[in-house]
Amino acid sequence: MATSELGRLLRLEGDVRIEFVDSPALRDNPLGDPGVRPLAVYTPPNFDPGGSQRYPVLYVLHGYTGDVAALVSARPWETNIMQWADRLIVQRRMPPVLLAIVDGFTRLGGSQYVDSIHNGAYATYVIRDALGYVDEHYPTLAQEGGRAVVGKSSGGFGALYLAMHYPGTFAAFAAHSADSNFRSTFSNGFTAAQRTLEA
Repeated sequence: MATSELGRLLRLEGDVRIEFVDSPALRDNPLGDPGVRPLAVYTPPNFDPGGSQRYPVLYVLHGYTGDVAALVSARPWETNIMQWADRLIVQRRMPPVLLAIVDGFTRLGGSQYVDSIHNGAYATYVIRDALGYVDEHYPTLAQEGGRAVVGKSSGGFGALYLAMHYPGTFAAFAAHSADSNFRSTFSNGFTAAQRTLEA
């Protein structure tokens, strides 16, 4: 049973910790967004941080205007991704894994998890800083076969982008409703702004 307050609130059999990653990639980013980022880490039931078992990690990327708090929150009549994973692990329909929910929020609403001279090095932050932090502080399978990345909306685009641009990092990815043509969903002014950010 969960020992953290958040884990108990979510009624998890496993647990969740909110860590903070000091990201060199995001320090002094052009938008002035924080370089220290929250990272929620779900651990399965019977997790022993000092044991011999190594765990695969599913990296979870939130969508545009989302953040870590939104993905870990408890909402009536809804199940968040940690609650789903916890239930599937308890039912033995999914092997024990760690979930790492990565923060990609910016003052513009999101980063799409790409490196940009205009909003910051978010792909580098995920690949180098967040993955490095999880591998250093948790007993992971720190190799391609031990990692997957999933996201929805801008997080789905981020999962697709990271899997394509960093081969050998993830064994699998899932891009749910990925906004691969993000610029076409807003007015022409926003399109020009996005092109500037991508430059």
